[in-house]
Amino acid sequence: MRFMAQFELFAAFIIGFLSSYGLLLFTARGKEFPPAVERDVFLSFAIGAALGVGTAVLRLAAVSSVATGAGANLSTTFLILSPMLATLDVMPIYLYLNRKPFSGRPQAFYVSISMALGVAAMEITLKVFRNLSAEGFLSSYPGPLSLALFVLSSLLIRAALGGDVGLSITFPSSARAYVRPMLFMTIFNFLIAFYQVDWNLWPMTAITLVLSLIYLQRIGVRLSKLRRKMRLLEKKHYA
Repeated sequence: MRFMAQFELFAAFIIGFLSSYGLLLFTARGKEFPPAVERDVFLSFAIGAALGVGTAVLRLAAVSSVATGAGANLSTTFLILSPMLATLDVMPIYLYLNRKPFSGRPQAFYVSISMALGVAAMEITLKVFRNLSAEGFLSSYPGPLSLALFVLSSLLIRAALGGDVGLSITFPSSARAYVRPMLFMTIFNFLIAFYQVDWNLWPMTAITLVLSLIYLQRIGVRLSKLRRKMRLLEKKHYA
């Protein structure tokens, strides 16, 4: 039993960190960063992972306490809880990036994605470990399928969040740009909370994957409109 627990933890760690860091490398493919920027990107991933420990534990504690409460109305309570969890997702990245070394600079985009994926690494690790430890989780196809959907949706929503915040720091815009990440993360947290309570509610992970793809597509469109400005900034600061 102890060996299995260690194996499950190791597998969860590998899945969480390899998937998150792999997506970060894919996002930054073909980019030649100055050493200082590379250091900032790597450091922000580590900071995000440390932050992810706290947010993952708080998220689990909050959702579990609600689910086990007497007469708990899950939908209503999760609706109230979700904006609070979204604030934990969004505000630390804004606070970290909204400083002189990043404001108005192209590296804010990649540093923000790195930090968001660092958070994803720990949250995925915790969830994978808990599910692998659950009795009967691997005995039927919805278990592994739900976990794959959870990992993918978590990666994509965090990448989109990081890109969204990073673009808002690199190219300061209207207040509406600050509302969008809160809105998407609130919806994501509301949907995924049901899966956090019971993995048998795995269809929620399919819905969150669709939500993540929609968010990522919107950020992709926004980035394509700013691509020329981004290249000019990179030439200016990376030359």
